[in-house]
Amino acid sequence: MKWFQQNRAFATFLIAFAICALLFGALVYRTWSIWTAARQTFEQAAAERNRLKSLDPFPNEVNQRKLQEYLDKYIAALRNFKEALKAEVAPAPPLAPNEFQSRLRQAVVATLDRARTNNVKLPERFQLGFDEFTRMMPNTAVTPLLGQELSQIQMLINILLDAKVDSVTSLRRTPLPEEGGPSSTPTPSPTVGRRALGAKPGGGGQDGFQSGHPVDESTQIQ
Repeated sequence: MKWFQQNRAFATFLIAFAICALLFGALVYRTWSIWTAARQTFEQAAAERNRLKSLDPFPNEVNQRKLQEYLDKYIAALRNFKEALKAEVAPAPPLAPNEFQSRLRQAVVATLDRARTNNVKLPERFQLGFDEFTRMMPNTAVTPLLGQELSQIQMLINILLDAKVDSVTSLRRTPLPEEGGPSSTPTPSPTVGRRALGAKPGGGGQDGFQSGHPVDESTQIQ
């Protein structure tokens, strides 16, 4: 005690140092304990992962039933989707070649009248892409498909005319594979799908397409 009283400053330093050493030791021990626990948790998780990775799982009965339910729902949804698509597809009724030519003339006249009403400029001698069939009759076997395609092309051109574009610059139709034989008119080089319509918007803020640009050059008309 006399020594502490005689060396009060040094004794205070020793006491403070001892307290700091104890606190530092406690902090190191706590950190080491946390690190050890985290390492053990990691090693356990890694071991479990490796174990699961090496397993060859086999579906049990519950999972098999769930999978079958999902498949049944998918098949039903796909069937409904196909039925909805069929409802949107233009019909392909049986047609004689002369009936197709008559329908083509009627469709061309109706299209020209609609274009005149909506002030839309069409190409000269516009025949909805069926120019060759204005001079010759199609094969009887392919006539129903041509009638279906005529309905779809007329529906497409009517959409553009009702949008009141400034003009339709071109419409190119790729011959059907079933048509066969050389066409009486030159055909464009092969492209992916059928090429649709080129249109330009009218002035004065009318709805339409960008001026001078073709409309969806890769759109396929089924």
